Amino acid sequence: MSQPSSYKVLVPADELHQFVESLFLKGGFAPAHAADAANVLMYASRRGVDTHGIRNVLPIYFRQLEAGQLNVAPNFHIEHETPVSARANGDSGLGLAAGCWGMRLAMQKARQSGIGMVSMHNSYHYGAAGYYPWLAVQE
Repeated sequence: MSQPSSYKVLVPADELHQFVESLFLKGGFAPAHAADAANVLMYASRRGVDTHGIRNVLPIYFRQLEAGQLNVAPNFHIEHETPVSARANGDSGLGLAAGCWGMRLAMQKARQSGIGMVSMHNSYHYGAAGYYPWLAVQE
């Protein structure tokens, strides 16, 4: 009996990133949301966290889109706010984009007040949690 052959296809990370972003654009997401989604998913995949990486584009995000669960044009908004915190609504949007929006708001609050905390609800799976503090570290 012959064994099935095993092979690998290597794709440069920047090309894969562009491809993933283009999938979200073709799905109807705003360019900024598509970019955020690709960034979060590639962050996970490049670190070997495949459970939260690009392999989820079809089985999680596009299945939710097909089922009518995802709002491709959400209005992320603040429901309650203090100088250091906020409770935000993701408007049934892509969690990958909602998480980035919330983290950027938390970072803005931290720059102004020394600390920033944002909770986000009413959005879908936001991917690898480690990406969001990594955004702050990059500043």
